[in-house]
Amino acid sequence: MVSNRFDPRRFFRQNDTVAAAFPADELFGFFARTLQLPPDWAALVTLKHGEQKLHAAGSTVPSEEAAEVLVARCTSVEVTLTEEGIISADRYRCTANLRLRLRTIPERSELASLRKHLLGSHRVVTIASLARYLQPALRRALLSFAETRHVDVLIDQKDTDDLRALLQQELSGPCFEAGLTLDGSVETQFYSDTYRQMRVTAEAAALRRDEHDAQRQLEQALETAQAAHLGHLEQLLGRLKTVADESPQAKIGDLLKTFSETERGELYEALFAAQPPATTTQWLVVAAGNELLYYDPASPQEPVRRVPLPDTVGALRSVQCVSDSDGSTVLLIGAACGVHEMAPEENGPAFTYPTAKRDGLRGGINAATLAGSQVVASHSELGVLMWERSQTSEAIPILTDLTGDARVIRHVQHTPGGLFFSADERVIQVPADRMLAEAATVYSGSQAVITALWTNQKRVLAGNTAGQVLEWTLGDPGSMRVLHSGHDRAVESLELVEHDGVERLFFTDTSSAIHARVLGDTFACRYEAGGQTIRRAEFAADWIVGTNELRDRLMLWSLTSPAQPMHVIPVSRTCGRSIQDICLLANT
Repeated sequence: MVSNRFDPRRFFRQNDTVAAAFPADELFGFFARTLQLPPDWAALVTLKHGEQKLHAAGSTVPSEEAAEVLVARCTSVEVTLTEEGIISADRYRCTANLRLRLRTIPERSELASLRKHLLGSHRVVTIASLARYLQPALRRALLSFAETRHVDVLIDQKDTDDLRALLQQELSGPCFEAGLTLDGSVETQFYSDTYRQMRVTAEAAALRRDEHDAQRQLEQALETAQAAHLGHLEQLLGRLKTVADESPQAKIGDLLKTFSETERGELYEALFAAQPPATTTQWLVVAAGNELLYYDPASPQEPVRRVPLPDTVGALRSVQCVSDSDGSTVLLIGAACGVHEMAPEENGPAFTYPTAKRDGLRGGINAATLAGSQVVASHSELGVLMWERSQTSEAIPILTDLTGDARVIRHVQHTPGGLFFSADERVIQVPADRMLAEAATVYSGSQAVITALWTNQKRVLAGNTAGQVLEWTLGDPGSMRVLHSGHDRAVESLELVEHDGVERLFFTDTSSAIHARVLGDTFACRYEAGGQTIRRAEFAADWIVGTNELRDRLMLWSLTSPAQPMHVIPVSRTCGRSIQDICLLANT
């Protein structure tokens, strides 16, 4: 800032000043009759009678008859600008950084123009003033240039000469009016955060593709070697099966135990890989928000169907695939306060079964099943509920003598052994045709709340919050034994699969893998999730599908490839909701 007491030495040392106009009485006084100009500054003096006189750079300006003195720097100054919001032809938002050098023209008419167009009512012209003055012309040129060129042309400076010519043309008018001249050309650099991120992503994707191709080549080499080894193992398994067939007392599982641990592991893997799946999965059905999403497990990048359901009974909580009396498949979809019944191929429920209580519920229907002509569901707050099928009247609570004090009621399911569900630390079984408390079989002995349940015609398996997997012989509540001791991580899913008489237990325990172990042997393997915590899983003859801890994505493994998921499905990115439940629909 220039004070009323003009200090020439201080003023001319200011690097950001281009020109300034001073009344003569601020420059001259009794002891200052002249102004000595530096070698790079000229002056235009306006005399009291209106005439203007030019004083060359480095000369002396006398005070006689002077009314105003305009001093101007004659050497060039660097001006920088940043222009945002420049849109390329392919619609990328860019920012342009510009750098140019300007100087005043030390002639009388040119300095008079500078006084008129740049100073006006102001006293000082700075480098920032020049930038503001030229900004409209520069922006017009940048917008015009960018709208006909793609972002890569802008950023990689492929048309630099054309841009320089356009900028010089646009600046010629404002510079002429203000007595300025452009020294050299305007240097411009475009950049775009969006485009930069896109390029980073594309380069990372290309790197991943190269790594994948290299990995695939390595895998193919390993597969070739493994195929030869597998052929040998299959021949050995074939001979063992022949021995087992010829000797009824010799089971293949017992024969495998005669080999070393390493050999048993290879033989088990060969046994599991050689057996074709009894069924194949057609659809992976996901309940999220108020809709069902259908994925093809072989190509699950996007859902092939999305079925919105009415919100008459609230947001969805669970989905089960159950068999009807004619062998067809029915979807039972649990909601906050009711159950939808729907055929998998339909676009909405055939029936909706509401609960009597609707308000104040924190949870929802966590499981539902068909038992004869009834729909039965479990709800931790409402207990076990029943509806007559095809009738949409409110639910009837059943087995309240067994569930009245329970805090957690889950896993209702119907098998040939009857109706099963869990209530806190107990598993309860009742005949499907006599769902009464006095007909119940109660399987107790768990020291923690039951979090997973699996049953068949021979046994009852349960997982609990302590990480244990427990087993009872069906119909014998006193036969409990511990199949897996656990590490205080809840077992939320389990399944028992049989391969040629060899039983394999699958379970999750909120760790970074799904566990599989052969019952009666030490052989075990992990279906690795790449560091993700797996909360729950569904199991089919050809696929395992796990839900991660955040419930925003699904991971799919082939049963024969445990090292890593074959697919990862970002469900929440598609629908914006968390995964509530999944079920696997088999081809019919």
